[in-house]
Amino acid sequence: LARNLILLQSIQRHAKQKQRTRMHLALAASVAFVFGIAFTLWQQQTLVNLGEHALAHIYHEGDGFALKAAGEVSLGELNAKLVSLGAELTEDVGRIYFANFCNFDSIRSFHMVMQGEQGKVTVFIVPKNEAYRAVDQFSDGRMRGETIKLNNAHLILVGEEGAPLDSLRNKLQKNMRFSA
Repeated sequence: LARNLILLQSIQRHAKQKQRTRMHLALAASVAFVFGIAFTLWQQQTLVNLGEHALAHIYHEGDGFALKAAGEVSLGELNAKLVSLGAELTEDVGRIYFANFCNFDSIRSFHMVMQGEQGKVTVFIVPKNEAYRAVDQFSDGRMRGETIKLNNAHLILVGEEGAPLDSLRNKLQKNMRFSA
């Protein structure tokens, strides 16, 4: 009888310990799962700063190809390209040296180099995306820029530090139209 009682107690103790081990393992798995989901959501919510990305785009393009361009893009040529973004310029806004599509953080965008009041100004037209954080003004000491929030896109102007962007910004805002 004594042996049977000791055996029964051992079996019960083993069952409780096994149950406690399973509970700890389930708790550890739940915590790991929650951290994994939280990390994935946090990474997806990391917003791209449009200003920083515009500066990086300019600095890292092959040998400053767009800024060195000396071409002349007509309003008709420009609008033929802009139509795929649902945009158009209604009037001439000045000399355009370069106009073509680019990848702006994996989003098909438009890249122009125009004549500003004091030198060339780079203009990006980036379709609205919730992953972007638009800052009104940005600078890195060498170049400065502005982000204009339009209905369907962000218009980003980047020029040399100290170069006025006001008149070009006003011309573009007045003459840039987007289809619904």
